[in-house]
Amino acid sequence: MGAHLSVNTITSDTLAFLSNSTVEETEDGDPVTIQVEARDSSGIFTVGGAVGFSSSITLGAAIGINNINNDVKAYLEETDVEIRGALLVDAKSTSIIFGVTVGIGIVSNEGRLAGVGSVTVSDITGTTEAYLSGTDANTIDVGETVTVTATDSSDIDVHAGGVAVAIPFFAGTSRPSDQSGGTASAAFGGSVAVNRIGTDTAPKTTKAFIEGVNVEALGTISLIAAATTTIDSLTIGGGADVTTNKNRNFVGTGAGVVSVNTIWTDVRATISNSESVASTNGSILLAARDESNIIADAGAVAIAADLTVSDDSSRNIQLAIGIGAAHNEIHGVTKTSISASNVSGATGVELDATNNLSQSGPSIRALTFGVGSEVGQAQNPTHGFSFAGGGAGSQNTIRQTVESVVMDSHVVSDLGMVTVDARDFSYIDADAGGVGVIGKIGSDKAEQAKQSFGIGVTLNDIQNTIHATVTDSTIHALGDVVVRAASSSTINAFSLGGSILGDLTKEGGDVFEFNVSGGGAGSKNLIDNEIFA
Repeated sequence: MGAHLSVNTITSDTLAFLSNSTVEETEDGDPVTIQVEARDSSGIFTVGGAVGFSSSITLGAAIGINNINNDVKAYLEETDVEIRGALLVDAKSTSIIFGVTVGIGIVSNEGRLAGVGSVTVSDITGTTEAYLSGTDANTIDVGETVTVTATDSSDIDVHAGGVAVAIPFFAGTSRPSDQSGGTASAAFGGSVAVNRIGTDTAPKTTKAFIEGVNVEALGTISLIAAATTTIDSLTIGGGADVTTNKNRNFVGTGAGVVSVNTIWTDVRATISNSESVASTNGSILLAARDESNIIADAGAVAIAADLTVSDDSSRNIQLAIGIGAAHNEIHGVTKTSISASNVSGATGVELDATNNLSQSGPSIRALTFGVGSEVGQAQNPTHGFSFAGGGAGSQNTIRQTVESVVMDSHVVSDLGMVTVDARDFSYIDADAGGVGVIGKIGSDKAEQAKQSFGIGVTLNDIQNTIHATVTDSTIHALGDVVVRAASSSTINAFSLGGSILGDLTKEGGDVFEFNVSGGGAGSKNLIDNEIFA
C-alpha cells in the first residue's frame, strides 16, 4: 500500500502606501516622480506520488491540497501631492500553484486487486488593488501623468493521475501455467482535480480607482484594472487487468477522472465621489479588462486483456469501463464607472470595459475522453458476459457582467470625444469522446453476451450581461459621444460516441446469445446574452 499527503498554504499581505502625508518638491530642484508599487509573486510548487506493489492486493492514494490567499495593495490615502513629475501607483499579483500528483499501483499473482487514486485541490483567493483615496480636502496635483494600475495574473497549473495495473507475473519471473487462479481480478485507477480561483462569495478582486480625492494632472490620467487568471488542469486515470491461463469468475477494470474548475473575478476601474478629476492637456482613461481562461483535459482508459495462448480460459463476467468528466465555470464582473464626480479630459474621456485583453477570452477549452477496451486471445474461451464501455462529458458555463456606466456625474472633453464602451468576447471550445472496444481472437467460443458502448456529451452555455449607460449625468464634448455595448460570444462543440465489437475465429464454432454494439453523442449549446446601450 502506498500513500502520499501534501498540504501547502501561503497567506500574506503586501502593501505599499502613503497615508496622511504631504509630498511637495522644491521649486529649484529637478521634477519629482512618485512611484508606489506593491508586488507579490507567491508560488507553490509540489510534486507528490504514491506507489504500491503487491502479489495479491495493492491500494494507493496521492492527495495534494494547495492554497494561496494574498492581498496586494498600493495606494495614496488622505495624502496631498504637488509635484512636477509623474505619479505611478501599481499593484501586481502573479501567484502560481504548480502541482503534480500521481498514484500508481501494481499487483501480481492470484486473487488480484489493484486500486489507486489521486486527488488535488487548489485554491487562489485575495485582492489586488491600486487607488487614490481621501476627502475633498485632499488634492493631488501632478505636472505629468497619473497612472493607477492593478494587475492580477494568478495561475493554477495542476496535473493528476491514477494508474492501476493487475498482471499475472512481474518481469523476470516465469509465466503462470496452471488453471487454478483466484475467483476474481480487478484494477481501478481514478483521478480527481478541483481548482478554484476566487469563490462565489469572495471573488478574486482586481481594482484601480479614485475615490473622494481631487486629482489634477497636466498629462493623461489612467486607471487600468486587468486580470489574466488561468487554470490549466490535466487529469488522467488508467486501469489494466491482464490475465493468462486463469479461471476467474470476475475480471474487471475501471478508470475514472473528474475535473472541476471554477473562476470568479471582480475587475473594476472607477472614479467615485470626487469633486474634480481633471487632465488639462491629456485624456482620462478607465479600462477594466478580464481574460480568464480554463484549459481542462480529462481522460480515462480501462483495458482488460486475456493473453491466454493455450488451454481453457473461463470468465463468467468481464468488464472494462472508462469515464472522463469535466465541469468548468467562469463567473465575473468587468466594470468601468464614473459616479457622483466631475471629470474633465482635454483630449478625451474613455471608459472601456472588455472581458478580454486580445479579443480571445474569457475562454473555456475542454477535452474529455473515456475508453473501455477488452482484448483477448484464447483457445476454448468461455465468457458469460463481456462489457466494454467508454463515456466522456463536459459541462461548461460562462456568466459575465460587462458594464461601462456614467451616473450622477458631469463629464467634459473640450477637444476630444467621450466614449462609454462595454464589449464581450466569451468563448467555449469543448470536445468529448467515448469509445467501447471488444476484440476477441480464439476458437470454440461460447459467449452468452458481449456488449460495447461509447458515449460523448457536451453541455455549453454563455449567458452574459453587457451594458453601456449614461444616467442622470451631463456630458459636454467637442467630438462625438459614443455609448456602445457589443458582444461576440462563440461556442464550438464536438462530441463523439463509438463502439467496436469484433471477433476473428481461427477454427471451431461460435455460439452467441446476445451481442450489442452502440454509440451515442450529443451536444447542447446556448448563448443568451442581454445587450443594451
